[in-house]
Amino acid sequence: MEKIEVIVEKFQSDDGFIFDTAEECIHYEKLNNGERKICSSCGGSGETDPYGDGRVFSSCCKCEGKGWLELVKIWK
Repeated sequence: MEKIEVIVEKFQSDDGFIFDTAEECIHYEKLNNGERKICSSCGGSGETDPYGDGRVFSSCCKCEGKGWLELVKIWK
């Protein structure tokens, strides 16, 4: 018989939600902090339907296919 040790990594956000990856946790926290917002053009999918018929989808040009937009701070 062989002993096998299994380590499972999970990531917890500041408000207690558990995520499988650090990227998911960071994305969630940035959405909650207002540093990111869901793209209004594609609704977070990253794709748009330019013809409106549901047959052809292309990468959203507003969010560049990510599904979200970063907050940009401009210093004057």
